[in-house]
Amino acid sequence: MLDTVRTAKLARKAFVTLAARAALVWLAGGSSFTDAQVTDAQSANQQDTTTGRDKEIAALVAKYTVAKNCPTSVLAASGISLAECARRVHEAQKTCPRTIADGMPAELDEKQRFRIVSRSLECVQDNVRGVSCDNRATDSAADELWEKIHPKVSPALALQNSESLIAVPRPGGVQRAKVEFHVAIEKPGRGTLQVMDLAGSPLDVDSEAFLTNADIVSVDVVPDARLEYSAIVLHYGPAAAQRLRALTTEHAEGRMAMLVDNEVVAVLRWFMPLDAASMFSNSYSREEALRLAQRIAP
Repeated sequence: MLDTVRTAKLARKAFVTLAARAALVWLAGGSSFTDAQVTDAQSANQQDTTTGRDKEIAALVAKYTVAKNCPTSVLAASGISLAECARRVHEAQKTCPRTIADGMPAELDEKQRFRIVSRSLECVQDNVRGVSCDNRATDSAADELWEKIHPKVSPALALQNSESLIAVPRPGGVQRAKVEFHVAIEKPGRGTLQVMDLAGSPLDVDSEAFLTNADIVSVDVVPDARLEYSAIVLHYGPAAAQRLRALTTEHAEGRMAMLVDNEVVAVLRWFMPLDAASMFSNSYSREEALRLAQRIAP
């Protein structure tokens, strides 16, 4: 079992990518969370000899680009140059798929998919740090987070029982922000709206909001035990959860922009059916997360 610090560390990293599979994590941020570049690792997954599992893993690893994994803070902490960091990322894209697939069946269930997202991020980042990748430790942290957020275990109840969770009401005198979620559209036309994502790139979305304030029934903040980053958890009513599952079941992959008072604060990428709860972070401090959560709360 991981020690407390290691568990918290892995759980924090999982905020960004784990829930892209099962908890509706909203990828939000500047250069650290821009759309992934298409790489050799991603194109390689089109080989007829690969399994569906291997294709999923190759696509995941391809998303962890140099831009995402080599910001100034990482270079300073690791004591390496940008060129060396880039070399390690490219090497990870070649070697990590085998490590990630170790012990995984050819056909993955939802929990196993949740694990490989965590393994993918951890493997690439461990390569950048120059340390060995520990699938057992990563799986342990992933399983702990899975039990808290997966709909089959009642995420609202599980999250409310979490010692680290902070239930956030809207304080008196704080006006509730306008919250809307708009589904991204590949081919813009009539009925589309163009917004700017967090990297400053245009994103075409359906002009009709898919989810709004009325669909959010409660808001929580999950702080990192090391007080470095915090995430915001949104809980949806039954009707909204049903719509979300229908959308993400019909479309195996897609994106959705989250707007707060007409400003994009996050862009969701999903890769599997989602429903009752969502988690997003933009490297928020505890105070930043609480302030935003208070504006969103019912």
